[in-house]
Amino acid sequence: MVTGEVLASFIIPIYNAEKYLNRCLSSIVAMKNNDIEIIIVDDGSTDDSASIYEKYKAADSRISVVKKKNGGVSSARNRGILTARGEWIAFIDGDDEIVPTVYDSCLSQLDQRFELYMLGMGSRNAGCIDSEEKVVQGVWSGKDIEGIKKGIFNPDTKLAKRVKSQGISLNAPWCKFYQKRIIIANNIFFPEKLSIGEDCVFNFLYLNYVNSISYTNKCAYYYWINPDSVIHKFVSGKGRQYLITLEEVYDLLKGAYSLEYAQFGVRQYLHALKSEWCTINNRDSYDIRKKDAMKWREKDLVQKAFDHFKLSQIRWEAVPVAFCAKRKWFLLCDLMLKTKEKLPIKFK
Repeated sequence: MVTGEVLASFIIPIYNAEKYLNRCLSSIVAMKNNDIEIIIVDDGSTDDSASIYEKYKAADSRISVVKKKNGGVSSARNRGILTARGEWIAFIDGDDEIVPTVYDSCLSQLDQRFELYMLGMGSRNAGCIDSEEKVVQGVWSGKDIEGIKKGIFNPDTKLAKRVKSQGISLNAPWCKFYQKRIIIANNIFFPEKLSIGEDCVFNFLYLNYVNSISYTNKCAYYYWINPDSVIHKFVSGKGRQYLITLEEVYDLLKGAYSLEYAQFGVRQYLHALKSEWCTINNRDSYDIRKKDAMKWREKDLVQKAFDHFKLSQIRWEAVPVAFCAKRKWFLLCDLMLKTKEKLPIKFK
């Protein structure tokens, strides 16, 4: 166990991660910095994850383990926050991996003048910005931070697109260092009733207390696409989760960012259609799927989003579906999205 002052706490929520955990932990323990703690939060795993992380714990005194009943990734991260002793907090998912040298370099430069650090990331499927010639770094403040807050809910803004093209994620909790004092003093936690979009809510809340962000797109983190994760597989009720997130966000915004909220609302509804009501994986009858989809489409928050969003700011591949959804033409949405699902056409 780490003794004395702890510079940073790395929180790793895991649930049945035995397929990926060795890869993740081996990259984390490769960090040289000894002023850190590595907190593994076992969210009720039923596989062989424990035998894997116990071996790493026995070999590395920086590692501690918290075991809890299964409650989802938000509750696991929140438990980690409450357990953490570090000045800074970083999150890593148990099926991903880090670039330890980049994290070590950032740890040596952490400065309380910045409330947030953002690092570069990539997908093992799509690569990452590795070339030193393409490294971008600097400081965001003032209007830039307001733009980043908007970009969380509307990734099609110019700033959000530019940041994403540089390999920096605005929404994800990974590749970031947060100040623990800000989190605790302002009661900022991941909303546990959400399984989708909880990271957007957490980052938006945190950004309300940020004046300066230090950023670099140097690759620090590799996100592995896990087909078994909630995001990438069909789960009944997934569409409703997208729209419950919309309600949560509306409460947070308190009337601000009306255009960004409208764009976010339409995107959430399109994601709900794609992931639950208009997918070939949903075996419910057409009438049942349509009834559920239209029930949500009629909700006041969703209707307001469609009333105020700009079709020109929707990604081109989603425009036809957004146009039909605005007019409540469920049959056409169903046909188009199922066709897209069968063809090699990306819809994000």
